[in-house]
Amino acid sequence: MLDAYLDQIRTTIGRYAATTFVVDCNLVVEKRPGNQGFVTGSMVFLDGSQLHFSEFLDAAQDAVEKLMYSYHYQDPNVSSQ
Repeated sequence: MLDAYLDQIRTTIGRYAATTFVVDCNLVVEKRPGNQGFVTGSMVFLDGSQLHFSEFLDAAQDAVEKLMYSYHYQDPNVSSQ
């Protein structure tokens, strides 16, 4: 179940990375003991905006549960000062 979910993430990110509006893409997938996983990555879009994401996953029984997740979209026109 966890492998199928991780493959789905890889496929989805790969599809977006192949588009003209994504200029850079980074994805790290880690399988961890106890049927758990950690996914983190980022995308930089043509307009300079960025998407950062992470998920800590647990595949218990017949489902993948997100124990922790974070999705952050950064507008290129907003200063982080």
